[in-house]
Amino acid sequence: MVTQVKEKKFQLPHLLFLLLGLMVFMSILTYILPAGEFVENAAGLKEYVQIDRTPINLWQALLYIYEGIANSGMILALLLVIGGCVEITLTTKALDHLIDFCLYKLQDKGSAVLLPVMFLLMALLGGFGGSDALIAVIPIGVLFAKKLHLDPIVGAGVSFLGTMVGFSTSPTGIFIAQGLMDVPIYSGFSIRFLNLLLCAAIGAIYVTVYAKRIEKNPAKSAMGDLSWQAELGEAGALEEKKLDVRDLVITLLFFGQFPLAIALNLGLGLGMGTMPAVMIPVAILCGYINGMKTPQIGDTFAKGVGGMGFICFIIGIAGAISLIMKNGHILDTVAYYASLPLQNLGITGQVAVQAFQIGDGFCNLISPFLGWTMGGLAIAKVPYQKWVKWVLPLLLILLVTEYVVLVVLSGMGWS
Repeated sequence: MVTQVKEKKFQLPHLLFLLLGLMVFMSILTYILPAGEFVENAAGLKEYVQIDRTPINLWQALLYIYEGIANSGMILALLLVIGGCVEITLTTKALDHLIDFCLYKLQDKGSAVLLPVMFLLMALLGGFGGSDALIAVIPIGVLFAKKLHLDPIVGAGVSFLGTMVGFSTSPTGIFIAQGLMDVPIYSGFSIRFLNLLLCAAIGAIYVTVYAKRIEKNPAKSAMGDLSWQAELGEAGALEEKKLDVRDLVITLLFFGQFPLAIALNLGLGLGMGTMPAVMIPVAILCGYINGMKTPQIGDTFAKGVGGMGFICFIIGIAGAISLIMKNGHILDTVAYYASLPLQNLGITGQVAVQAFQIGDGFCNLISPFLGWTMGGLAIAKVPYQKWVKWVLPLLLILLVTEYVVLVVLSGMGWS
């Protein structure tokens, strides 16, 4: 009798240990890379200079965890509020009913139509209101994917990826860079808006093609296994649903709160405090409209807040990694050497702003140091390593596309 030995499958480390490993790695780099920083020279321009190394040992790195969490106070506060408010909205089932209604009406055309439309809406939301607060829409993307019997990567793709693509190509989000480059504020709006639509179309196609492949064969999921199917449950069941007035009102309130908060933040300059100020009353109102009692609303809110605990901690760890690079004086070093190939290029200020926006924005898709990225993936329950492997081809496609766009704009003398 032959005994078969079951081969153990390699398992990637838990997100906690992945980020702790990155802390150790960055700490080691502070002993290897030259230290440097950008300083202002006599002409008033930023100039990179090397300085004495300031290595960060492992004990110092661990001490930065507390500071990383403390420095992330604004996003953590938003996340706790978002967790509670979104939990109330999801408990009303209004969004479930809306998605069921759309899927039933579209039948077999569901994902081919709904995914691109949702992606475009998310891209526009990111383009004109992009910030960490858009983590709030990720549970909606996850619910959307479950209704379509798709994996969490599609959920993150249609929500986090969509908003990040919009943020990275925003026609209005680069006013600070334009001011620093002495470029008229909000100039080049039409070209940047067309570029947003181009990148959104590429992202939507990428997500939709992947989703159609998963529909045909779930085993091809980039998650690596089919364990995600166990969480579909009733949320993945397609059923005929007639929308009532309550569903429509709750849906309008939920999606309408974001442009309102953005307008109060940017238009009136009230700051990020507008998000909790708007979201909490809206969530409570949605609960009452749905017929929930006050104790149930409170318990549901508390449940949502509690679910954000580990995600907040992960964002704090990411902040600690950034502190290691900053205080170890290797952050400016990395930026300097990465920019060396561009120093001899003659480009207009408008093109330079566009290049900065694209590089800064799209690289956030895989940055382990950004709370928006790590927190968003944690909410969607997508392992960081799986996400990077899945999104990297799209990132390369977008960067190549944008390189071509920059070459064309530079050739036009866009200013």
